[in-house]
Amino acid sequence: MHQKTGGYTLTEILVSTSIAAIILSQAIPALSDFTQRQKARQDITSLQMLLNASREQALSLGTRVTLCPLLNNQCSNNWNAELHLFTDPNNNARLDPNEMILHTLHEAADQNIQRHFNNKAISFDSRGFAGHATGSLSYCLKRDKPTGASIIISRNGRMRRGSDSNQDGIPETASGKNIPCPS
Repeated sequence: MHQKTGGYTLTEILVSTSIAAIILSQAIPALSDFTQRQKARQDITSLQMLLNASREQALSLGTRVTLCPLLNNQCSNNWNAELHLFTDPNNNARLDPNEMILHTLHEAADQNIQRHFNNKAISFDSRGFAGHATGSLSYCLKRDKPTGASIIISRNGRMRRGSDSNQDGIPETASGKNIPCPS
């Protein structure tokens, strides 16, 4: 009497492996795109929370606070660099020895990401007003279809998300122009 052993033939294993490889080759790009979109949403939420915290800190501390990318303790235009929120009672957009860093946000190290603001600093006074530090802080992740957001800051310090009024998939700044995206 012969006992039959269980198992798969080489042909069955190759067919199964081929089918699995085809399915994975379709799923991996979709998963990558999904994770990029999720990362962009997380970055946008972090920026919005930092802006809200900036205004709240100015109000609660009763002093001017500034948010900007620092280069040699001075605000710069490189909004993809690490962002610092600090007390700035003399409103010089510079981190002086007697001023305190309140929060730091990581740099946007991916070359497909661009953060942009029309000025070197976003600043709120002790009443929560932005004054001249108004405009749109934007974030764009360049992909086949860009993902982004703009956060519009008014003179009175109120913030709102920019819309996509022309329905092209890219949000606009306060001036109605599309947010800048990496080329």
